[in-house]
Amino acid sequence: MKKYLAFAALMISLHSVAQTVQTFPNDKFMVGCNCKLYPDVVHMRMVRESGSKVPVSAYVCAADKDSYERATINNITIQNLSSNYKSYKSITPERAAAIFETGFLKQYYDNLLANGMEAEYTTYRGVKAIHYSYVMMETMPAEAIFFVKNRRGYLLQVASRTSLESKFQSVKGTFFFMN
Repeated sequence: MKKYLAFAALMISLHSVAQTVQTFPNDKFMVGCNCKLYPDVVHMRMVRESGSKVPVSAYVCAADKDSYERATINNITIQNLSSNYKSYKSITPERAAAIFETGFLKQYYDNLLANGMEAEYTTYRGVKAIHYSYVMMETMPAEAIFFVKNRRGYLLQVASRTSLESKFQSVKGTFFFMN
C-alpha cells in the first residue's frame, strides 16, 4: 500500500509539473512556469524602436496578479547575437566566440554594477553566467540570470514579493534547451 501511495503521489507531482511546462520551438527552449508565457510584444517593439539591430524574442506572464503580496512576474528574453560574432584568420572560431562572449558578459556585468545592482558571476547550464537581483517598479524584488549559449543571450527573470527565491529557482531549474 505504501508503494502505491508513493507512486500515486509521484504521478500527481509529475502531472502538476507537466501542466506547467511550456515549449517554445522557434526559440528552442522549454520551461516550467506558474503562469502561461506570452510573447512580450511591447518589449520587442521597444527594442526595435530603439534602433537595435539585434533580433529579440521576449516572453512574459503574471501569476496571482490580483494579489499585491503574491503577484509574480516571469520574463524570458532571448537576443540573437549571431551577427556580433567575428571570424579571425589567426584564431579558431571557437576561440573567437569565447573572446566575444567573455567581453559581452563583462559589459553586461559592468552595466549592472553601474546601475547599482548586486551581481555575481556563476555557471548555468555549463556556461558562464551572471546572477543578479534588483527591485522592479520600486517595490517588487526580482532575481535574474543572464548567459550566452549557442550565439544567443538569454535572460531569465522572476519578480515577486513572496517566495522569490523558490519561484526563481523553479524557473531556472526547469529551463532546458531543445534540439
